[in-house]
Amino acid sequence: MTDRLFYDRGGGGYGRAWAQRWLNGHQTWAVPGPRLDPSRYGVAHITDPAARAFTTQHHYLTSWVASTRRRYGLFDITVTPAELVGVAVMAIPPNKRVLTNVFPTLEAYEESLVLARLVLLDEVPWSAESMFMGEVCRLAAADGLRGVVMDSDPVPRYRPDGHGGMEEYMHGHVGACYQACSFTYLGVTDPQSQWLLPGGLVVSRRALQKVRAREQGHSYVEALLVEHGADPMQDGEDPRAWLRRAKHAAGARSAQHPGYHRYAVALDTSSRRRSRVLIAGEPRPYPKKHQGQLKLDLFGGMR
Repeated sequence: MTDRLFYDRGGGGYGRAWAQRWLNGHQTWAVPGPRLDPSRYGVAHITDPAARAFTTQHHYLTSWVASTRRRYGLFDITVTPAELVGVAVMAIPPNKRVLTNVFPTLEAYEESLVLARLVLLDEVPWSAESMFMGEVCRLAAADGLRGVVMDSDPVPRYRPDGHGGMEEYMHGHVGACYQACSFTYLGVTDPQSQWLLPGGLVVSRRALQKVRAREQGHSYVEALLVEHGADPMQDGEDPRAWLRRAKHAAGARSAQHPGYHRYAVALDTSSRRRSRVLIAGEPRPYPKKHQGQLKLDLFGGMR
């Protein structure tokens, strides 16, 4: 796999230019230069605590994923001990249909998962994404995974910079690294209402419904809101009334997201069997730039 498309910060859209990286919750950029030397890096399974510590420190979404299933690390093996410089996390999505709509013949949660986090440090050389994802896919296939769904958020995010202005803490992206890996592009998901928490975390409509209906997974959503300042729900309290209070206490804001770019990849240890994995939907041309000028402001909703 070769890298083909990265964001051009100079305004030229997507071309052979800058690759997005993360460090301590802030976006950084790897500039074109010497390509990654694969012999200097290794990819392996890592533990949940290791993946969690790395991702919550560096990714712009500082919270952890509720239901992780597989975690993979990119290691710089030129130092002793080897240094963790990247993490990819496979997880269960809030809604099972995210998987079954894309991979209708696979057993959701066992044979198909979503890529919930992908983060590389700014010290990792330009062009590392496709090498890392290629090895992640190889390991995931050996683990029995047959399909992965991944979304890219095209909407930039802004927050107060502490000096009276606003800083862009997530530029928004169209999935350039997935395009570099030749993953299948399935278009844009439906628009959805959601809550935005300070720091960038999104609470989806489906997650809020779990609280209202006391469905499986509601405790994670409640704990998340409590972590951001809400009081715990009392025994016998109406979940809807609690959510109204929790929203205010946690500093959450409502916004209408225009939709995410969705990609998918079929996996198997055999190329013949991999070609038989059904990806539902018609493959579409890759998006090359952001559509529209929408911005999600954590302290002002959609603007």
